[in-house]
Amino acid sequence: MSSSFCSLCDTKGATVKMLSPAKTDCFMHEDCIGNKPLRPLIDQGFKFQSQSPHRPSLIGRVVVKFAHFLLNLLTLSCIVYIFAIGFLFATPAFVALGMGFLLFFLFYYIGFVIKKIYNNTTNHDISNISDIEFRNLILGFEYKSPSTFNYSLEIMSDYLTKTNYGDFGRKLESAIKIYNKSKENIDEAAHEVYRKLNCNQSQLLKYGYQGHSMLLNIVPDPSSDQIVLEIYNSGNGLSMHEKHPEKEKYQTQMKVQVPKNELTLEKISQLLGFGNLTGPVQAYGAIFSVPGATIIPAQEPIWQSDQKGPNCSLECINAFLRNNMTKKKYDEMRLNLFELCREGTLKKYRVLKGTDPAVAEFDRKIRKREARLYPHTPRLESSFIVT
Repeated sequence: MSSSFCSLCDTKGATVKMLSPAKTDCFMHEDCIGNKPLRPLIDQGFKFQSQSPHRPSLIGRVVVKFAHFLLNLLTLSCIVYIFAIGFLFATPAFVALGMGFLLFFLFYYIGFVIKKIYNNTTNHDISNISDIEFRNLILGFEYKSPSTFNYSLEIMSDYLTKTNYGDFGRKLESAIKIYNKSKENIDEAAHEVYRKLNCNQSQLLKYGYQGHSMLLNIVPDPSSDQIVLEIYNSGNGLSMHEKHPEKEKYQTQMKVQVPKNELTLEKISQLLGFGNLTGPVQAYGAIFSVPGATIIPAQEPIWQSDQKGPNCSLECINAFLRNNMTKKKYDEMRLNLFELCREGTLKKYRVLKGTDPAVAEFDRKIRKREARLYPHTPRLESSFIVT
């Protein structure tokens, strides 16, 4: 996998990821193309930059930075000019005009800061399905961000709720709420989980360890004094799961049964504090350390390939969905998701069909699901092209 600093902003966290080492078209960081003024000059920078996808063009970077410099200089010059004239002539009209400009830019920058803060804390939903970050997650690449797990959960929760999979959407939403509460007060979050389990209600939790995302579904058995902990993993740690005897596939779900009285508030708090764990041994060890913990062999095992990239925040959700849906229902859900992402990419980024590697990859995935679901139905080529 290739990576480089964004050729437009060249700032921390603004990296672009390639689809694969063999493909040279990068996914441009969206925030770097938001400047409307001096657009022709910035577009010229894009043109220079696109000549060298692996190494950002020096000319392109200089042109774009110069355009941004001119924009800032123009703004500052306008403010200084208005104030200079206002105080030079000392007329009420010019002073009022100068104060007006000052207040305008003050409120503009305050609004800009508030927007940035809001965008970093607001929930994501199905409208974010065409985001570059989510597109990269589906295709196997992920921006390294501490909020990525919530990002995937929020989008998938809203997508599932607004389609035909509301029960699963609500489970993901519940996991988000418990996680957010645990960050504020882990004891209160543990008490809420404990109360649900005593009422024989299952609870899905975010789980994993530093750098890797997993899901943990706690399911009480109302007919016995046992609780089942369902671990969903798509990557590192799958070596502890059952492996297919002939294929490179694993059971992405592991069921561990524990006595109900052994899953104490203290133990639930420990599971909610998974951010302190540093590897799969600790993550699985925290579960196996419950007295009486035993692995339940799968009666009808679901076999899945491990994740192909650092997109565990999405793939562990897929593992949860696949193990709790029929194969047909899961394929239908994935097919619909790929189609939405594809159309969103075409519309949002105004790309021509056949020119973007992400669209080509979505086409491949769509054809694969269609062939599996409708083997005897001829496929109609989509005519949707953005010009």
